[in-house]
Amino acid sequence: MTTISRCVGAPVTRVDGLDKVTGAARYAYEFPTRDVSYVWPVQATIARGRVTEVDPAPALALPGVLTVLDHTNAPRLNAEAEASADLFVLQSPQVAYHGQIVAAVVATSLEAAREGAAAVRVGYEREPHDVVLRADDERLEIAETVTDGSPGLVERGDADGAWATAPVRVDATYTTPVEHPSPMEPHATIAVWDEDRLTLFNSDQGPYMSAQLMSALFGIELGAVEVVAEYIGGGSGPRAFRARRRCWRRSPRGPSNGR
Repeated sequence: MTTISRCVGAPVTRVDGLDKVTGAARYAYEFPTRDVSYVWPVQATIARGRVTEVDPAPALALPGVLTVLDHTNAPRLNAEAEASADLFVLQSPQVAYHGQIVAAVVATSLEAAREGAAAVRVGYEREPHDVVLRADDERLEIAETVTDGSPGLVERGDADGAWATAPVRVDATYTTPVEHPSPMEPHATIAVWDEDRLTLFNSDQGPYMSAQLMSALFGIELGAVEVVAEYIGGGSGPRAFRARRRCWRRSPRGPSNGR
């Protein structure tokens, strides 16, 4: 208890605070890199189904657009890699959720990539979907065990009865205003290929784990992957979602299609 009391309420020096508030901190997007190509995703407009056609012609006709990637021409990732399904981007025509990346436009500027993504035409074959959780769903089942190994269990009480017999009752409605998080850093990663070596400039709280993941997905040696994360401009919350923007540097050996 004595040790805890010395910590709680004690001033803590943010060693990176001065650099962040003065603009000296260099985030992932700000590392100087030559010959950069940018990519912007094309996201699914259906909840479930499959992609039947991707027409890149309107995008390729725009200035600055280099190529359009989809499940037919994107680099193949290692299907044996232990990674969540949403990381196997552009590997299949199947659409599992609204907003899934179904194509990507690579261009010489971020603006051109975004304009190109808006021009890509995607055809779909829709399939039935169910996104509503219902207590009477016949597919509902209780897990045999939970995360700590304990047996799965659901207990339901009598909320109405407890409310009616409670000695003290508080009936009130509380609301909160809309909040707009503003992280100090945008979602971005710079990937640089140098022969068979991959360097990622990334906002990353687990660089080694990210290196392991990239090694597995791309089938390259772990020692050939370096993740550089000097500063993080926001952690959990608004930046917990996957990045929507990426930029790659083209190299003589590395592919120019955003691999």
